Amino acid sequence: MLFSVKYANWGDLFAGLKIWENETFRKLQGSWPLISLSFSNVKAGD
Repeated sequence: MLFSVKYANWGDLFAGLKIWENETFRKLQGSWPLISLSFSNVKAGD
């Protein structure tokens, strides 16, 4: 979520978190489109 373009300019959302203390990550915030995958509905076979 930190790097997602969807949340660009939402830096206040991350204020107070350890990652936000790093200037490199603050500059990269909101810079990449991200794909989210969930395997929660995948059932394992026997």
